[in-house]
Amino acid sequence: MKKPRSLIGTIQLSLWLLSSLLVVVLGFLWISAELNHSRLQQETIRTTALERQREKLRSEIDSIVAQVEYKIGQLEKKVRGEVKERTEEGYSTALYIYERNKAHKSDAEIAKIIHDALFAASWDDGKGYYFAEDMQGTELINRNNPELEGQNILDVQDSNGKYIVRELLQVVNSEAREGYCTYSWNRPSAPGVLVPKISYVKFFAPLNWMIGTGTYLDDAANKIKQEVLLRLNNFQLTDGKYAFVGSFDGTSLAKPAKGKNMWDATDPNGVKIVQELIKQSQNGGGFVEYVMPKLAGQRPSPKLSYAKQVKGWDWYIGTGVYIDYIEDEIASAQKNTHDAIQKIIFKAVLVLFLFLLVSYLFSWVMSSKIKNNLSLFLEFLHESATKRISIPAEKVSFKEFRSLALSANQMVADRHLAWEELNAEQERLAVTLQSIGDGVMTTDTAGNVVLLNKVAEQLTGWSNTDAQGKASTKIFNIINENSGEKCLSPIQKVLETGETVELENHTILLAKDGNRISIADSGAPIRNHAGEILGVVLVFRDVTNEQKIEEELLKIKKLESVGVLAGGIAHDFNNILFGIIGNIELASRRLDSEHKAFPLLIAAQKASSRAAKLTQQL
Repeated sequence: MKKPRSLIGTIQLSLWLLSSLLVVVLGFLWISAELNHSRLQQETIRTTALERQREKLRSEIDSIVAQVEYKIGQLEKKVRGEVKERTEEGYSTALYIYERNKAHKSDAEIAKIIHDALFAASWDDGKGYYFAEDMQGTELINRNNPELEGQNILDVQDSNGKYIVRELLQVVNSEAREGYCTYSWNRPSAPGVLVPKISYVKFFAPLNWMIGTGTYLDDAANKIKQEVLLRLNNFQLTDGKYAFVGSFDGTSLAKPAKGKNMWDATDPNGVKIVQELIKQSQNGGGFVEYVMPKLAGQRPSPKLSYAKQVKGWDWYIGTGVYIDYIEDEIASAQKNTHDAIQKIIFKAVLVLFLFLLVSYLFSWVMSSKIKNNLSLFLEFLHESATKRISIPAEKVSFKEFRSLALSANQMVADRHLAWEELNAEQERLAVTLQSIGDGVMTTDTAGNVVLLNKVAEQLTGWSNTDAQGKASTKIFNIINENSGEKCLSPIQKVLETGETVELENHTILLAKDGNRISIADSGAPIRNHAGEILGVVLVFRDVTNEQKIEEELLKIKKLESVGVLAGGIAHDFNNILFGIIGNIELASRRLDSEHKAFPLLIAAQKASSRAAKLTQQL
């Protein structure tokens, strides 16, 4: 067994170690702070120089990107105007056809004429065409995908999961009944490829249609891209810098590695140059420091570049500047920093020693006070088991210990109150059990006796003191009255099933003195608040007198049954005698009194009458 440690010694050691650790950490933080301060001074040179270059690079690239994005914005505005104009032309054509034919043709015939007219119309080498749907989403006109005509395409989605026709119907169901919608659709030349497209749709009330057309945005965007690349390849920035352009797949579109995929280009320090440029550009524009790889016309020196994404394109545009001259200035500042760090370390060691000395003295004083407070609690614990004492809170030095002392005093008071209430409750329970007219026996989960009341003592012949702790089967010994065989203990049944059980009829209790008592009983489980079985309570009573009364009643019922049977037999026999008497009387009337048989019949008649009287008595 491990030898227990002294609490005071442990506290003193812990405080000293904690103080030592605190001093070491503070010393480390002090030195780190000085080193950081020194590094910040060194970085000031780099930051000042780099910040000037960053501002120039950011300003130049932001200006170029802004010009490109302005062109893109103007292009979309122009495309929107063209799409709306085309839709208005298609709408006017359909309205003209309807007005010319509504007086003498059905709506179905007019719809066929409008279909043929708009289906035949196309422009931009077949890239531009009209489409129309009814308000339930059925495709009516589609030169690009004629196989869709007559089909409901409400559930058709583009590559972004957008329900195209639902979006279009939402536009024409708005208050304006017309408007723009952007989505992806396939080209006539490439049915399986979805391309971003902007459309303008308008509600055609006469036939409850919507009519529209659209333009593929990338066709117009490709023209702008070619113009931008041509300009940047021939454009020179300030200080001899150039602008480079790349796509997000790593391909260089302009200087200095035009046409090559530079995705895996890595400098000597492991920086993935192009990947970092793409990452920074996607985050709204950012800087990357690296060592320029060996490319034609480029020197392998440290370089700072800035790149920014062109909104709506998978492009980044950037430029860079060499920054190796800054490192020379930083190297000079590092030597001065090294000398300053040595002085800081000497001061830190001296402060560390003084701090350890002070922390040791402080821990010694605190440990003494804690020891005095613990002595009060130890004295209280030794005495509180047998006496109602309290801790003098005014002698406790610390607020936390004082709260603990008050709680301990309250605990002692509560415990004594609980003991008093428990004793009173036990007394009430004992009186209740002893007042019950039936025998009561309780057991634990092993079937051993816990309690017998007075009636149970009288019936079993065992006293409560002698029975406690003994097996219930020894105290409550029962047999079957008819067979004489030992009965299964109801206590065991309750423990096995967890349910209330009752004894079968004809159960005999064999008392300690050998007396045989007819009993009736029931057993039930004792459960706690969680429903777990803690034991069994068995209630039984002497039913010997009740059984004797039942036996006498049974005899009386048997005699009554015999009387009823005798009365029935007598009644039936009497009916037979009356038949005999009647026949004898008839025979005697038919014979002369001088006939030899006449006296015999008279004698038979008198005997039958006496038999009838005897039957009445029965």
